[in-house]
Amino acid sequence: MKMMAFLRRGLRVKPAMTPLILLIFGLLPTFTAAAANKAVPDFTPSGITKVQAWLDGEVARSKRKALMDFTAGEFFSRDTARLVGYIKGYNPRAGFTTGTVHADNVITREDYSVEIQVHADGRFEGNIPMLFPEVLRVTFQKQYFDFYIQPGETLAMVLDWNEFLKAGRMKNTQYKFPNTKYQGVSAQINTELTAFNAQLPDLPYRKIYGAEQKRKPADYKAFLTSITADYTNQYRRLLETENLSAPTRKILQDSYKIKFALFLLDYEDAYGYANRDTIEHFPGELPLEFYEFLQEIPNDKELLSTSDFDIFVNRLEYAAVSYGIYRAQIPEKGLERALEIWRLKDLTYLGLLKMPYSIVYDLTKVRDLESKFEQLFKNRRDEASKFLTYIEESIADPFLKEEAERLFKKNYPLEKRATNELQITK
Repeated sequence: MKMMAFLRRGLRVKPAMTPLILLIFGLLPTFTAAAANKAVPDFTPSGITKVQAWLDGEVARSKRKALMDFTAGEFFSRDTARLVGYIKGYNPRAGFTTGTVHADNVITREDYSVEIQVHADGRFEGNIPMLFPEVLRVTFQKQYFDFYIQPGETLAMVLDWNEFLKAGRMKNTQYKFPNTKYQGVSAQINTELTAFNAQLPDLPYRKIYGAEQKRKPADYKAFLTSITADYTNQYRRLLETENLSAPTRKILQDSYKIKFALFLLDYEDAYGYANRDTIEHFPGELPLEFYEFLQEIPNDKELLSTSDFDIFVNRLEYAAVSYGIYRAQIPEKGLERALEIWRLKDLTYLGLLKMPYSIVYDLTKVRDLESKFEQLFKNRRDEASKFLTYIEESIADPFLKEEAERLFKKNYPLEKRATNELQITK
């Protein structure tokens, strides 16, 4: 280990080398070539020019040439986006040759991990399956980068290895990589988001989540407002003073709304779990007033684009109010139980808690299908079909219905059914 550290520092050695050192230097090019995918990084001006030409070409070939027009109804689009980029100063000996993007399908709970290939010269690239515009995160080793991208778009990012090194030296603060550069139809949005977020203070996550067991529900909202005051004040000041495009402003406003609703649902989840054995009746020990924030969730597709939405909707569908639902007098199993639970959920969320009927609530219904198809209705296609029909009756958006039907066909393929019927007739 000491010898390798010595070599990495690039210190000079005397001409008279021991056989061991000669052996190490003889093998070093082999190690380097393997780590570099059998290529040598070219960090000369001409090499960087070639990289820029590659980025320009990739962006020029982008399928999407303009941002979606949400006012005209554009939003859902089953397409592939492409992330390309360049880490200036990267060396394969850094310890990683790939990155990762988690491109989960938040509508159906299907998980996708996309590998981003990092080339020896610092270029990286990967294709991402998408259903709608979204703030995603690419991770290289221990450092992550949030970016906004739309289906069909090729987005280019240029990162600086010196910032990786700076981020690695920071212990208690998350470095925000303010010098990241972008190309593509969403480049302005990404540039504005990066600059805006770089000026925000860190949220006190440890204090927020450390208070879940200590604060009563009636006190928690006031506590959350107080402890996040610095963040909120700076966010509002920047929103007023920064010259932001309308799409960027909307993303920031939606992100703020979902982030703070998530804090409340996280608290509700932790508090409900801690008191699960003492809750005897719906709605348990949490006052109904606690859930007033759900009344502020609008019927807005663009909420799905925020980086925290996947966690938010997961907390929403498993909110502790469900304890009362599952303890109600309902059938023990089968189709009638599944239907009655959703009737009670509708009465709870839309009636008692006064949550507006929205695409967000519709989403929780589609997300329930996969587990029902795989478990409750396994090998029971007719019951699954009836359950799907009931769920679809109250879903307004046609794309959500398409996803629901796709899940059904995936779990109950007609080809398999026909084969089974043929075997039976024989």
